Amino acid sequence: MQIPKFFSLKEMTATSQKLPNSPETWEEFSNLRDTAVFLDRLRERFGQGIRINSGYRSAAVNAAVGGSKTSAHRKGMAADIQPWKNTKANMLALAKLCREWATTLSSPVDQVIIYTPDGKDNENIKWIHIGFSDKPRHQLFFKKG
Repeated sequence: MQIPKFFSLKEMTATSQKLPNSPETWEEFSNLRDTAVFLDRLRERFGQGIRINSGYRSAAVNAAVGGSKTSAHRKGMAADIQPWKNTKANMLALAKLCREWATTLSSPVDQVIIYTPDGKDNENIKWIHIGFSDKPRHQLFFKKG
């Protein structure tokens, strides 16, 4: 079992909602650990810190933030991320890496969703959702956020 180097359970479960937000099953905990290990690899390749805006979400937290009932966050298999030093250049560099991994058939990346003010492919990225799966679809798309 690999232990995350850069991301803690506290980071992966942090929420601004005043609701309980801890993995409820061993499977969720294990998925969350695997997600953190993958994010370690992304951070090492990126070469600088990455901030987790949202990792695991309990049912209550997911409902409070308007998340999909089938969200990978619920299973501990997704994170919304930004560069720690959130400049336009850093965000574009991180998005480029995520886009590459979304289309790499050997990667476990299921979805990369890049959030922009207008939901279109442009340089005004607000945050990036990266989700994982045992059967990844390698999807890349843009959403208004």
